[in-house]
Amino acid sequence: MKYFNYFFKCLFNLVRIGAEICVFSMIGLLVVDVFGRYVLNKSTLISYDMTGYFLVGITYLGLAYSLRQGAHIRITVLVDRFKPKFRKWWIFFIDCIALFFIIVLFMKSVDLVRFSLEVGIKATSFMGEPMWIPQIIVPIGLGMYIIEDIRLLFLNFRELVFKKIPAK
Repeated sequence: MKYFNYFFKCLFNLVRIGAEICVFSMIGLLVVDVFGRYVLNKSTLISYDMTGYFLVGITYLGLAYSLRQGAHIRITVLVDRFKPKFRKWWIFFIDCIALFFIIVLFMKSVDLVRFSLEVGIKATSFMGEPMWIPQIIVPIGLGMYIIEDIRLLFLNFRELVFKKIPAK
């Protein structure tokens, strides 16, 4: 179990680093494009497409990391009024439903990447890149999110049923 946790910790760090690379690449590309447009009167022509791809990378690669850090936003106006034990079970139930929808989204995103790869869909932009390349980020991020969500559901279930405090 120790090696299993270590493996996933390293994997989540790689995903976090990927999201950080997307953030800094997007910032750098925007700075270069703004400088080019307003100082040199020339655009990079790829900034619009690439910043969109980087934004997708930030969003989907950051999902699992933010879940692991406890940074996901929850609307708890109604849930805060529940009794503590019922609240924990309710959150567990809602998280199970959310996991189901994320799994469906993951499967559909894999289908989209597979379809783009088989048909050979290319972007209509200046670069004309194959669309499966930026699309592959979505199932990678969702897959990591699913792994982390299952881990958290297991820990929360263990705490609810066996009254064991989850180890972080």
